[in-house]
Amino acid sequence: MRKFFAAAAGSVVALAGFAGVAHSSATIDLIWDDTGTNEIDDSGPQVLQLNVILTAGPEGSEGGGVSVDFSDIEEATEESSVLVDNLITPLNTPSVGAGSALPIELESPQIRELRVELINSVCFCDLGIGIGLEAGQSHQLGYVTFIISQLFIRTYEIHSDADGPSDGILDGDGDEILPKTAITFNSAILNVPEPGGLASLEAGIAMLALLYRRRRYSLGR
Repeated sequence: MRKFFAAAAGSVVALAGFAGVAHSSATIDLIWDDTGTNEIDDSGPQVLQLNVILTAGPEGSEGGGVSVDFSDIEEATEESSVLVDNLITPLNTPSVGAGSALPIELESPQIRELRVELINSVCFCDLGIGIGLEAGQSHQLGYVTFIISQLFIRTYEIHSDADGPSDGILDGDGDEILPKTAITFNSAILNVPEPGGLASLEAGIAMLALLYRRRRYSLGR
């Protein structure tokens, strides 16, 4: 059942590096645009694009809609409402042309609390609008743009899921993949390291302290 069709009124290729998981009906990857991987280091105020990638399982896929949960970042900031309302931009990226894989955008993604829901691209293959994904092919359903300002020094994890009220992934026959545990949902990592200047300063202070102790020891002999 295409349950999320009722709730709604990039081009596709076999993207390198997203082969999916063996025996998984579909795989969702969160990939940072700057690194091409699911992990990135935050080096200060910057704009970061997180791509949402669907890879079809053995039965193929007619697309779907998924969510990105960024509560781990939001809960660590003191201005979460400002960040949610103004500084996060989600966008769908359906393929171009009726003969492409997933050319339909059901509706715009929705920001709800600490989540972006219904990031989607689909086809109506039975109507000749799109051709869907074959096994192992990938499509960027959409992306989320984060404007990162000040975060505590630690590692943050951003999750993908299909827990939104209109979320779901379709198999190659246009049926929703159930149970959703048959789908592999991967996460993205945002590392906020200690600033290089601070680390160098601390190392310098430690070295001065060591030299001072050695000097005192040599003078006291």
